[in-house]
Amino acid sequence: METVNSQPTLASIKFLTGSLAGNTYQITKPKITLGREPANDIVLSDTSVSRHHAQITLNNGTWTITKLARQNTVIVNHRNVQQSAINDRDTIGLGGTSFLFQINVGVPHTPHAPQANPPKVAPTPASFTPQQSFQNAPPPPLASFVAQQPAPAQRQNKPAPFDTEPVHDVPSLEVTSNTHPEKTPYPLTKQVINIGRHPSNDIVINENVVSAYHAQIVREGNQLIFIHPHPQQPRTTNGLLYQGRRIPGNEPFRKPLERGDIFRIGDDHGTLVTLTYNDGSAAAQDIVPAIRPIPLGAPQISIGRHPNNTVVLNHPQVSAYHAHLQQVQGGYRIVDIGSTNGVYVNALRVTNQLLKPGDEVRIGPFKLTYTGTQLTQQDESNSVRIDAVHLIKLGNKQVVLLNDISIAIPPRKFVSLVGGSGTGKSTLMGALNGLRPAESGMVFYNGQDYYKHLAAFSTQLGYVPQDDIIHRDLPVERALYYAAKMRLPDDFTGAQIQQRINEVLEDVEITHRRHLMVSKLSGGQRKRVSIALELLANPSVFFLDEPTSGLDPGLDRKMMFLLRRLADKGHTIVLVTHATNNINACDYVCFLAQGGRLAYFGPPGDAKKYFDKTERPGLRPLHTTGSMCKSRLPRDLPLVPASLERPQRSSSPCAAIPGNSSCCSPCATLNCSKTIEATL
Repeated sequence: METVNSQPTLASIKFLTGSLAGNTYQITKPKITLGREPANDIVLSDTSVSRHHAQITLNNGTWTITKLARQNTVIVNHRNVQQSAINDRDTIGLGGTSFLFQINVGVPHTPHAPQANPPKVAPTPASFTPQQSFQNAPPPPLASFVAQQPAPAQRQNKPAPFDTEPVHDVPSLEVTSNTHPEKTPYPLTKQVINIGRHPSNDIVINENVVSAYHAQIVREGNQLIFIHPHPQQPRTTNGLLYQGRRIPGNEPFRKPLERGDIFRIGDDHGTLVTLTYNDGSAAAQDIVPAIRPIPLGAPQISIGRHPNNTVVLNHPQVSAYHAHLQQVQGGYRIVDIGSTNGVYVNALRVTNQLLKPGDEVRIGPFKLTYTGTQLTQQDESNSVRIDAVHLIKLGNKQVVLLNDISIAIPPRKFVSLVGGSGTGKSTLMGALNGLRPAESGMVFYNGQDYYKHLAAFSTQLGYVPQDDIIHRDLPVERALYYAAKMRLPDDFTGAQIQQRINEVLEDVEITHRRHLMVSKLSGGQRKRVSIALELLANPSVFFLDEPTSGLDPGLDRKMMFLLRRLADKGHTIVLVTHATNNINACDYVCFLAQGGRLAYFGPPGDAKKYFDKTERPGLRPLHTTGSMCKSRLPRDLPLVPASLERPQRSSSPCAAIPGNSSCCSPCATLNCSKTIEATL
């Protein structure tokens, strides 16, 4: 293997699985190759890797990975690609080997700058498994792009949907709904593009929650602007959701479209339409936190939440005056000045530490990297990615609780862990959040070994157990006040605490119950207060154990809708649930089978195809009619008779209920999906 160790280091590769797991290789030249042959820059002794498998190049500030043969497999963040731009902390799989790609923050780099003439390569259908090497993961479901065909008279003036994935250089809007699996990307090439339910729109969305003329996209110079409500309609019935904020139907809203923008239209009754903007570049469309360089040179640099600090870190987990950087001979020393949540250098809590180039400082959700000449600041509060690799856990008498489970949860996603009793849902959650670590395997938070960095990440996690965690003999507002005094930094003033309480009450939509005794709340309202309590510290990752347990179907839907909005606001949400009626609100669903086996991980809409089921009530939102839903339907939409609206349910129960003798025992192979189907 060629040693890649000359200066400067442009990037690095940290291997997660495969023969080189645990090793890190520095990249010091703009082109390297990976494969089994010794002539490659990085040699992978993995039989699932080709002799010349892939090439990584740096061109005009953009990193790109390209597979070198058609039969090779290259996975970049859930997508099976032929060629793709890659960014800092992307997870890449080559056959049975996976690694984390990390860009050296000390080297000038523009992570999203498109190539001057990027090759127009149509990627293969999307894969929703994090790496194909995961033994228990299902084969990647094919992404279905079924375009709505407009009437012949209208076809000529409308942007025709792409037949496959969008072509590079052409911005597009992908329309999806949780009521069907189709994903329809529309090119945004016209000067004005109308969006709504009426057939005369350029983008027709045939869903009841969408108004006849709902929104509009206009081109102003080189910028696309999203406008709500549509100029022809003074208000929409269900408004808009953006970054977790509910925008009323009569509120004017203008947003210049940027990479990663996601808009949603829905109501509390189950239907959710998602509009995802793709800027047409070859770069990944996920939002990547900006890296801010902080020049050094001053004798003392203050860090904290208060605006008069040199480095302002505005987050509830950061104290007003958290730490100082003191200049000493040859560099800087970091000093904790009595903060509540501490300072961590390379995962160890310190009070006074001399910094070396490459040291990583964590203060709350912020990562500060010391290079010797500057400090780079990266806010990870809305960008925590979780990778679980080959998790195994045994119980009493060596009973297998988790059987070699590997999944990847991207930032700001909503994930449900689903399965029958005893399949390992809570055990998997305990392994992911560190409360009950796995005995074998690894969990990575943003590429760092979480089990070795528990203390550094502890303040970024929120956990809502199945039982309520609030004092029932206090009013809601007072219960949150006492929780804030314990969870927020000591220097939070009374006014700041009150502001934070107001914010979390609004987040969970229970402001109108703030003065009511907790004991007088309904079950769903108490659960919302428990979530508000955990939201006080604004955690990056949220774990919830059976949050909808004991709730009626209507409250179940509202709770899932609430969690959907919290994920859109920037939190990574992971919950355990037995109910599957509303899992279409999630981005991903993880089905566990008996014996702690992973049966499926991917979008809920593709689960029906994977399990070869054409219709299941559990994967379809409950449709309501009459007075119950009339207030949330557009005024221009006639009500559908109940006999035509309700989904048909099978009259005969599934014979393979978990524990039934007709099911294989105990789902020993992945081909047996009866147990999972029974829960759906």
